[in-house]
Amino acid sequence: MRLTVDECIKVGIDSIFIVVIISTFIGAVTAVQTAYNLVSPLIPNYIISVIVRDSILLELAPTITAIVFAGKVGSNIAGELGP
Repeated sequence: MRLTVDECIKVGIDSIFIVVIISTFIGAVTAVQTAYNLVSPLIPNYIISVIVRDSILLELAPTITAIVFAGKVGSNIAGELGP
């Protein structure tokens, strides 16, 4: 039971840091790209934040988190299988 809890902590809790870092950069890039593409005097500035918020929360967050999590966990498990 103790080894199972240790592996769950190593797989789950230890992956939070890398997910937060990558999510921060993806949010910043999305904001910059959205602001660059919506240069118009007819579009207010707050619309950029609304678009970024909606696209990150609804579409990118689950997908990017799953990809980063799968990559980190997969590499950790593969590293433990070696001699």
